[in-house]
Amino acid sequence: MKERPKPSRIRSKKRSYPLEQSALYKIGSKKRLAEILCIPLHKLLFLASNENNYILFTLPEEVCPFTNKIKKERLVQEPKGELRSVHERLLKLLRHVVPPSFAHGAIKGYSYRSNAIAHKDSPRVATFDLRHFYSSTSSSRVYDFWAKQMQCAPDVAMILKNICCWNSCVPTGSPLSPLLSLYSNKHMFEELNSLAARHNLKFTCYIDDLTFSGGVIPSGLKTLVDNLVQANGHTLSAEKTKVFRRNQRKHVTGVVLFGNNIEVPNSRLQKAPAIRNAIKSETDINVKVGLTRKLAGLLGEAAHIDNKYGDWAKRTYVDLKELTFRRDEELPF
Repeated sequence: MKERPKPSRIRSKKRSYPLEQSALYKIGSKKRLAEILCIPLHKLLFLASNENNYILFTLPEEVCPFTNKIKKERLVQEPKGELRSVHERLLKLLRHVVPPSFAHGAIKGYSYRSNAIAHKDSPRVATFDLRHFYSSTSSSRVYDFWAKQMQCAPDVAMILKNICCWNSCVPTGSPLSPLLSLYSNKHMFEELNSLAARHNLKFTCYIDDLTFSGGVIPSGLKTLVDNLVQANGHTLSAEKTKVFRRNQRKHVTGVVLFGNNIEVPNSRLQKAPAIRNAIKSETDINVKVGLTRKLAGLLGEAAHIDNKYGDWAKRTYVDLKELTFRRDEELPF
């Protein structure tokens, strides 16, 4: 008789199920919540009442030396140790829920690339960006998600709201925030999806990026979208609103759509040759490793969009591995 495999060696497939079957659905007591989050109740209650759960810092404005592109200053709120573990546990459980069909951000198996590809065959595309999406997602919306969509008991929903929010909004540095903000604003996204359907358009969202596409983009679409998101407590970044014509290269979440092809934007790759030249002329091994890591990341993203960059990316990762080894072993190069 064949011996059964030990339970620890049995791999269970990751299942997806409706929201109503989630372990987070209809939690009726604080004790049960603590059990689901794998944390003692007294620690959970402490986290829910503690105002010192986050590391606060500012990412300064950064100017890329290779393109002169400016990345604006950004405030970050990052959950500390135990709270971060709780956020990661919530994220893991929420990721098992079947997501809305239009969502591509923070969803397993989806990405900025899949978001763009969803519009590949549409002749016309319109893109919008929600301004300060996380800070505009209020704690009351987070509470409503737990209390109304997940139908948790009021005291449970209050604890979940408190541990998920910073200063009455969704924190910018938590791994949970992208998916939590999707569900906390689900009603708005569903309204946008319905708006698209009424105009025979396809709608997708990637975190705070909204994309509509179809045969005709109505001239009043921007006003309709603007009014709808404002009614839900958000605003559009006017400077990021773009409408692309039939034969125009369409930029959607960092990917270019042209004809039936997807391409890497020139802006994404224009600094690659400059970084490569800087690596060749650099004599400091630490700086050389840092530049090679930057180039490898850049090319890895490019290869994710278009596999013709795959070989270049692989060679760069090999170079990075060798340089890192030489640095750690203090060998000459």
